[in-house]
Amino acid sequence: MTREAYESMVDKSLKMLKEGMPYDGLFFDIHGAMSVVGLEDAEGDLIQRIREVVGPEVLISTSMDLHGNVSETLAKHSDLITCYRMAPHEDALESKERSVRLLLERLETGKGKPAYKAWIPVPILLPGEKTSTRIEPGKSLYAKVPEVADQEGIIDAAIWIGYAWADEPVNHAVVMVTGDDKEKVTAGAEKLANAFWDVRNEFEFVAPVGTLEESLQLALNSDKKPYMISDMGDNPTAGGAGDVTWTLDKILQRPNLNPAMDLH
Repeated sequence: MTREAYESMVDKSLKMLKEGMPYDGLFFDIHGAMSVVGLEDAEGDLIQRIREVVGPEVLISTSMDLHGNVSETLAKHSDLITCYRMAPHEDALESKERSVRLLLERLETGKGKPAYKAWIPVPILLPGEKTSTRIEPGKSLYAKVPEVADQEGIIDAAIWIGYAWADEPVNHAVVMVTGDDKEKVTAGAEKLANAFWDVRNEFEFVAPVGTLEESLQLALNSDKKPYMISDMGDNPTAGGAGDVTWTLDKILQRPNLNPAMDLH
């Protein structure tokens, strides 16, 4: 995103926030991998500016994609924070519901902000195509999250894979745990971070990978029809290049895939 577009969005958001004050709580619903020209931590900048408007006492509950990034700034200004536990993200709405429910529970019971937050940056950077929770080691790794989160004294726990494609300093894995029991929060965060580190070399691509040329040859040799070749990635600029014209040009250069060339 250009800095001008970002500033326009932020200005409008802050203006609406000011008009609606005061607040007891705020639901900060983001993906977590915004890239802005000239900013190394866009979400951190955004929540810090929101915090300056709403004040330090407002309870902020942050909901994210597990492929987002949690900088120290974002962790500091988020009182409650969670992310998806499944990739593909079948639990997206469930995660948002959890974020709002925990926010309301802390407000209604008067417990307010958690007594403790643990933020552990994990020096691992993996592409989304290697981090499906349907297969190992992601399946077993994420199965450990509720084991920590469901304990008495713990509010929530989460593992962020991070956003490999943006190539920015904040792009790396993170574990966070929030709660009122210091020992459980600390032990839970360390358990998840160590579990992630232990399996760091076991992540594999969820499907066969290759160059376009290799993929086309596999397709031509296969008896499976139709044969799908995917430009993998979260979206264009996130692993998927979106260079459909480049791909089409390469296909049209092959006589066996271009009927027009067979006429010559």
